[in-house]
Amino acid sequence: MRTVIQEEEWNMGEEDTFVNLKYLELFQVTLAKWEFAEESFPVFEKLVLSTCLKLEEIPSIFGDIYSLKGIKLTESPQLEDSALGIKQYVEDMMGEDKLQILGPNNIPLSKTGGTFKSIKYRIGELNDEKSITICYSIRNEATFTRIHIMETITLEGLRHEV
Repeated sequence: MRTVIQEEEWNMGEEDTFVNLKYLELFQVTLAKWEFAEESFPVFEKLVLSTCLKLEEIPSIFGDIYSLKGIKLTESPQLEDSALGIKQYVEDMMGEDKLQILGPNNIPLSKTGGTFKSIKYRIGELNDEKSITICYSIRNEATFTRIHIMETITLEGLRHEV
């Protein structure tokens, strides 16, 4: 294997493969750029990035790894857009929402606007539930701070929309 990590870059060649790797957690790495081929992680399922403040984006090639089930981000707010972009790509390609993106405290992340649209169409699928709980977060781009909000909505009185 000729995996090369030089200073702030991790460039994996096409022949570099982690055949059995299913889980990878990078904690406080100084990587700014990461490149690899889809074949590098053939059975990969979960990526955890914690306090990876220099990493500019999650490689979009993760969206082509069929076995990928989840990405978790902790203290790496600059990676949220690329993680959500990968999720959208997977959803567009597979026709289903199979990739879970989690933030701090295992709260699912989603793009603003998409959350309420998907809830609107799924309320009709609820049977005996009296309320639902929605978790979302608000990010301050300037300071990279985030506020996590959890709200419970009572479903009584809501009209069914088709």
